[in-house]
Amino acid sequence: MKIVIGTGQFGEDYAERLAARFSEVTFSMALTDPDEVREIVDADAFLGWPEPEAIAAAQRLRWIHVPGMGINNTMLSPGIAESGIVVTNSPGAHTNPIADHVMFFVLSLAHQGRRLLDDQRARRWDTRSYELQLRDLDGSNMLLIGLGGIGRAVYQRAQSFGMQVSAIDPTPTDVPAGIREVGGLDQLDALLADTDWLVVTVPITPGTRNMIDARRIGLLKQGAAVIVISRGGIVDEDALAEGLRSGRLSGAGLDATETEPLPAESPLWDMDNVLISPHCSGVTPSMWRQRQQTLEDQVRRFVEGRPLAFICDLERGY
Repeated sequence: MKIVIGTGQFGEDYAERLAARFSEVTFSMALTDPDEVREIVDADAFLGWPEPEAIAAAQRLRWIHVPGMGINNTMLSPGIAESGIVVTNSPGAHTNPIADHVMFFVLSLAHQGRRLLDDQRARRWDTRSYELQLRDLDGSNMLLIGLGGIGRAVYQRAQSFGMQVSAIDPTPTDVPAGIREVGGLDQLDALLADTDWLVVTVPITPGTRNMIDARRIGLLKQGAAVIVISRGGIVDEDALAEGLRSGRLSGAGLDATETEPLPAESPLWDMDNVLISPHCSGVTPSMWRQRQQTLEDQVRRFVEGRPLAFICDLERGY
């Protein structure tokens, strides 16, 4: 049995460390595209994010484990849904830090975090300039686009601030008892009108791409803020920038953008009411530990012929 490791997340000696635990498996590292194509040819499994060219070269591949949540890059491979290859991911490892990051955006935007930092650096004490500029969270309305693990964790934090939380999710599970409303996509337009905080936690799929476009930004409550924490491409960034310029939106927090890194020419960089983080919201020590533990648990299942956990639905794309 051969398993290819296509990520350096756990160190370049990870193949040797795994081989010491799973002596019946041949492990190899493939950290470049040419290495992936060469090593995957006779591999039974691949741990990482294989390029479409590598998947096309595989002759006996049975399993791909993505040591993260999003499988959108894997879904770019033609015919992957019909290939019979099982794709798994690592939910849960990043849930809490990402939900914390959402609230970091919310609090920073609500309490003028950027202005406060600028004033601190300038040693400027100007209390009156902040009058009527801070926002109450208690009683404000948050709409989650997606009520998976991250969405539920955001709900737990938001409700502790007294926020009223609704969600859009076509197939909700484990709906928190205190959530105000959960609707399908057909209810999105109606819920936008009362939304102060729009939080995008849904995966990127053909069905969610540009879901929040110029028309829907226009439906949002005047002064709403938009937070993107899952994947770029769900919110139309041109429409987002225009909504911010026009004053329709009060602010935005972006941890994911359609093109990463965000191009230098994007107007979002220069907007005072935009907070940008480089897709780093989940990278805490606990996340790395949990991702590694999940990966090794999955390898053990695969080697022993037991059912894998966290199998993705390739028809849905997540």
